[in-house]
Amino acid sequence: MKRRSIAFAVAFTLILVGDLVTKYLIVANMRWREGFPVIDGFFNIVRAHNRGAAFGLLSDGSPSIVIPFFVVVAIAALGMLIALLRRLPEQRILVPGVLGAIGGGAIGNLIDRIR
Repeated sequence: MKRRSIAFAVAFTLILVGDLVTKYLIVANMRWREGFPVIDGFFNIVRAHNRGAAFGLLSDGSPSIVIPFFVVVAIAALGMLIALLRRLPEQRILVPGVLGAIGGGAIGNLIDRIR
């Protein structure tokens, strides 16, 4: 396997697994709107739900339309990331890792939408 593909796959997997595990732990252990400080006065983790996209876009839409829309967007985004990956020179490692991280986050969000 090529180095750039390995970097992509490792970052993708780490982010996806990390995303799913942290969301599971928060849902299993925190009530709605409950939070705790990570860096006091600066960064808190609070349990909240957003059924839409960024900033609640499409949150009021019908699930029969919104879910297929998110599936198509996530698959298209992953396809674009893989197309970018294939165009990179083999010696590049950082960029494939970043692309893999973006892809892992996109698929993690897609899994949330489908649930």
